[in-house]
Amino acid sequence: MSRTVKRVPLDFDHPTGEIWPGYIRKGRQFPPCPGCRHGRNETIMDRLFPNSRNDSTGLTREAYAVSSTFYPHEIGGPLADVLAWHDKIGQAEVDYLVSKGRLHQWRLWDGVALPEPYEIAEGGWPIRYRQVRNDRPAPTAEEVNATQHATRTVHDGINRGYLIEFRCERLGIPMACPTCKGRCVIADDAEWEAEERAAEAWEPAEPPLDEGWQLWETTSEGSPQSPVFASAEELADWCAANADPFAGMEWTRDQWYRFISEHRVDVASMVVSVGGGPLTTIGTEEDTAALATAPRPIVSDETIAEVEALERDREYRDHWKPMIIRMLGTGKDGQGEPLADVPEWAKDRYRSERDMQWP
Repeated sequence: MSRTVKRVPLDFDHPTGEIWPGYIRKGRQFPPCPGCRHGRNETIMDRLFPNSRNDSTGLTREAYAVSSTFYPHEIGGPLADVLAWHDKIGQAEVDYLVSKGRLHQWRLWDGVALPEPYEIAEGGWPIRYRQVRNDRPAPTAEEVNATQHATRTVHDGINRGYLIEFRCERLGIPMACPTCKGRCVIADDAEWEAEERAAEAWEPAEPPLDEGWQLWETTSEGSPQSPVFASAEELADWCAANADPFAGMEWTRDQWYRFISEHRVDVASMVVSVGGGPLTTIGTEEDTAALATAPRPIVSDETIAEVEALERDREYRDHWKPMIIRMLGTGKDGQGEPLADVPEWAKDRYRSERDMQWP
């Protein structure tokens, strides 16, 4: 989960967890498309925003059959785990995900520093690193499926979209509903293009800038996650007891204080950047003009090392530990497949957790 820090008035009282209105664009409402209502299952977005539910899918009936059977919960019933294909993809699908820069758990890319002058990303910051494919072998479909089956951590919404797209293309299935052209609503091309231009021209309005300190999430459009505190120290104390920097991760009070008072780095960008994406800091200067024009310095080596340690923790938890458990559990008395492909650091960590000797 992505986190950032904002400076707001001490009496700022916008509700915790509620998206800041300045980040929400109220666009034109078009009527839903009647041609792609396939009786879809309720999603988490429907539960979060029940008043904006649109049962139109934007997909053909055939494409929806592929899309709506990816996860077991989309199917329901006693055969859901058998029929869902999130953990039953083929090697061609694995190779397609690799070609799209996915499957980060296998660490197939390295971050390479770029020379100046830096290319400027859409958000306005310099791109100092690129992802470059290293010589680590791509995983097999068996490895990907086993890890996904054991941990449910391999595929996110991006992977799911790529896999549905790939499977439909291979099967010759058109994806976009012919009635709405995949838009889920009824709008002619001129209306749709006008709305897209309006959306591109729209600028969010930031909350008022002042001396208070507050933790915000940026997983959604953006919402406060903590009370407002008078100092970075107080916010760090609160975060150490009540917040996490990223899903499944924990930080000490000192790590939170460094994040809040010195680097103010968006954790999602940090995690991605270890694999080679843009590496930037997000400043919280004392006034709006400085905030808009301030240079964004590169993150310190200390912070990069800290994030790499968090990445290694996640790699161990999501990939190597499930693989070790699976290998040790495939034979009698824990005598399973050889562990030659598991790095020594992961073996040492598992040994220390279990206080055991390798078979």
